[in-house]
Amino acid sequence: MSRYPRQYSKTGIYHIILRDNERKDIFIDEEDKREMKEFIHYSNKYEEKNFLEMKETIKSEIDEENVSEYINGYLKSRNLEKEDLKRREHTKQKEDLIQQLKKRSNLSKRKIAILIGVNRETVRNVSKEPSP
Repeated sequence: MSRYPRQYSKTGIYHIILRDNERKDIFIDEEDKREMKEFIHYSNKYEEKNFLEMKETIKSEIDEENVSEYINGYLKSRNLEKEDLKRREHTKQKEDLIQQLKKRSNLSKRKIAILIGVNRETVRNVSKEPSP
């Protein structure tokens, strides 16, 4: 027997009735539960056009604000310019910079590629990740 069509809620909040065949946990820990309750409280308290700024749980050494400073310092310490990273003779420095940014920041591959002036495939190859 098929189920009834979904009833769409004006609030966008739905009751969870299934958790997959494996009965996986919905919340990993008490902090997840607390943050969900905080989100529900917030969404009930304010208008839809407002939004909740979620706290970033993973802190990184390099963030969006200081990444340009980090890249410039890296290049300056090796007497390089951004354009030099495109040259074949500076492949090792380019790969090292990409690895440092992946390890020390939460930046996406796309953002790293844009910031250092290479394509995403280059960043993906350095990261040893398969293309989608």
